[in-house]
Amino acid sequence: TNIFNERFSVPFRVEVANQEDVILKEETLILNFVYKTGTIEKEVEREKLENCLSNGEKKALYILNILYELKARELEGKEYLVILDDIADSFDYKNKYAIIEYLNDIINISSFKLIILTHNFDFYRSVASRLNLNNNKFFAIKHDDEVVLEEGQYTKNVFMTWKNKINQPKIFISSIAFIRNIIEYIEGQKDKDYRLLTNLLHYKEIVRDQIKDTNSILVSDLINIFTKYWHISNQQITITKNKKMLDLIFKTANDIVKETTINEVLLENKIVLSIAIRLKAEIYMINKINDKNITDNIERNQTRELVNNMNFNMTNGKEIKSILEEVVIMTSENIHINSFMYEPIIDMSMEYLIKLYNKICNLK
Repeated sequence: TNIFNERFSVPFRVEVANQEDVILKEETLILNFVYKTGTIEKEVEREKLENCLSNGEKKALYILNILYELKARELEGKEYLVILDDIADSFDYKNKYAIIEYLNDIINISSFKLIILTHNFDFYRSVASRLNLNNNKFFAIKHDDEVVLEEGQYTKNVFMTWKNKINQPKIFISSIAFIRNIIEYIEGQKDKDYRLLTNLLHYKEIVRDQIKDTNSILVSDLINIFTKYWHISNQQITITKNKKMLDLIFKTANDIVKETTINEVLLENKIVLSIAIRLKAEIYMINKINDKNITDNIERNQTRELVNNMNFNMTNGKEIKSILEEVVIMTSENIHINSFMYEPIIDMSMEYLIKLYNKICNLK
């Protein structure tokens, strides 16, 4: 109980009511619960306590039962397989780390073998790194007729991995928003490099303040920016320098769609598809609106503004609007990756993105 009280941040304290009898007479453990609010403490029945706890606090109480059960099993000296399914769900960060401390206690007990299941990517990363799981971590990928275990990834800084593989078109493209974020923090949103990279995340037909339109941006333009802000050598990137970035993005997206096996894990696949989906959707809408006074003067939230200016009084207009709304909702989180936001991208289905990409490509 002392360890539980010290590790968990909850509005109650646990006490053993019959400690001497448990030790001397081997009687069943009886717990008292002391509810804390400000400076006031009051002993309450468990049932009443549960009625005023959040889901996370109730789960902490449930874990207390598990801990006592595991302690009893440990004293038996038998071997056990312990399976924990989403044990950190509903917890705040402080209590997640308390659970990880307990997991560390369990894996150091020789009679216990532990399997941890979670949908929480942040918890997965924390457990994998803090418990030093090495090769004992996997992503479970569900297909129509099977579940496949893929080697677990992204427990460390993904951007350092990308920097070493920047010559791959997928990673070269996926790094656009990350480098754009760096420029924003250093130089601000008015910087020319920031605005040029923005023109690869939104389709721009107009050259403004000597910033190239989207269709004119070349691979060499990005190499210069990456070299400047990410200290990458020009010689490190062998992608054809005079190739248009728009062509590279669409070709890479098409190559991903044609891959024989859908990889549900790779971040770069999802980011490239999301960028391509948005660009194709905006090109489609700009052509349909066909009014440069509108499309050339959108400064913020371009995809949404284009949808708002569309006339859907056409054949299949309702279906087209639904597809474009999907683009607005689903692509932004995937494009704007940063070190704190892996989880939305990991959770996104590649099959869904491929279907959405095909829908956008087929719009007439």
